[in-house]
Amino acid sequence: FNWGETLWHEMAHVITLQMSNNRLPRWLSEGTSVFEERRARPEWGREMDVPFAQALEQKKLLKLADLNEGFSDPQMISLAYYQSSLVVEHLIDAYGEPKFHQFIRSYGRGLETEDAVKEIFGESLDQIQTAFDARLARQYEPLLRALKRPETKETTSLDEVKALASANPDSFGIHMQLGIKLSEAGDTAAAIQALERAAQLIPNATGENNPHALIAQIALKAGDTPRATRAIEDQLKIDHSDVEAARKLVSLLEPLGDPARLEAAYRRVVDVDPSDARAQAGLGRLALQRKDTGTALRAFRSALATNPPDRATAHTDLAEAHLAAGQKDEARKQAIAALEIAPSFVRAQDVLLKILDGGGA
Repeated sequence: FNWGETLWHEMAHVITLQMSNNRLPRWLSEGTSVFEERRARPEWGREMDVPFAQALEQKKLLKLADLNEGFSDPQMISLAYYQSSLVVEHLIDAYGEPKFHQFIRSYGRGLETEDAVKEIFGESLDQIQTAFDARLARQYEPLLRALKRPETKETTSLDEVKALASANPDSFGIHMQLGIKLSEAGDTAAAIQALERAAQLIPNATGENNPHALIAQIALKAGDTPRATRAIEDQLKIDHSDVEAARKLVSLLEPLGDPARLEAAYRRVVDVDPSDARAQAGLGRLALQRKDTGTALRAFRSALATNPPDRATAHTDLAEAHLAAGQKDEARKQAIAALEIAPSFVRAQDVLLKILDGGGA
């Protein structure tokens, strides 16, 4: 669950529902919000890409005229969300965003979908359906090709899997299987190479099928921390709500002295879990180092709001940020709050002395 993604999604609802006087059909409301997720961050709103491709191949998708029905069907609702977002993307690409805004506003004038489509886009829903189907066929052809795999025995040997991979260079499943087999055989470099090929074939594979997660495991087992770190960064570009992977990335980056990468890792943690005091404090310290007091204050306030075990340190962090921002009265309050908890805390004493001496950051 990603709080940042969810907040963005819901804010999009607020805007589109106001534009339409709360008359949008659900497919258009949800589709726009999921589309806006993807537009905001490349890793958001893509979790259903592979299941959608599989449904497309199995001809399980709903027609545009029936999309709303998918939201009342527990077995179809996830596909309906994603399909609706692709329809929105198609409408914007085909007709332009100003036209799409007019489309949303037309519901506020009392129009229904068929009439709104004809008035704004100058085409029937059936014509848009035909163009949308053609777009999906083009867009998903490489992914559908990568999802194909030959029939294999459960006990296929390493040599047999190598032969299958050679004969099926575009099969995601075979290259995943090859990577696992090579890892089990102790050939780390070849295993990573096979999994890298799998990642090229299906860049948006998630969860247990995310090749980058397997690469990270293999690299860590082999003691190759730099490769594992890169793999987790790549994993999180897809599995953005995997907070444990994000925390693992932070632990690998903290000793390296690379503030830009570390800050990005902290941000991934707090996007998913804003109540992670450690990540908020780490983000605040990095922001303070580059004199971004606005970000530092927000992060340190968030860390303190989680009621962390070490409240003295949290108050002191916030005091230092206030002092750096020239807010001496607030800095004094936070330093005193820290000293009330831990009277001998040297950092808090130092902040207070700077304020009393008339010093700054």
